[in-house]
Amino acid sequence: MPCSIVPTTYHCWPEDWQFGGAMGTDPRADPRWHPTTYEYWDDRIEICFKTQTPLCDDEALDLCTWVAGLGKSFNPMWVIAVRYNGVPQKLPWTYDKVTDELTPAKVA
Repeated sequence: MPCSIVPTTYHCWPEDWQFGGAMGTDPRADPRWHPTTYEYWDDRIEICFKTQTPLCDDEALDLCTWVAGLGKSFNPMWVIAVRYNGVPQKLPWTYDKVTDELTPAKVA
């Protein structure tokens, strides 16, 4: 199934997976679905927003614009993905609220 955010990316599920939603394409209807928790960390190194809504990392990164639009105190810079096994993973991007752009994170 093509990703709704990055059409050149495909998501795969087992053939017996149950889909739901109005279009019958939402994988969250299957009882085996394990959501990833996305934490949006701000310029003060604090969590300013947390969600399990995105279906993939690309959608979570795209959501930075929405989080930044919640108000002056919402300044997301980094997205941490906490997978169902509890292991956090920093996505390799930095978000700039002023330019509304993602840039590759610098590796020290």
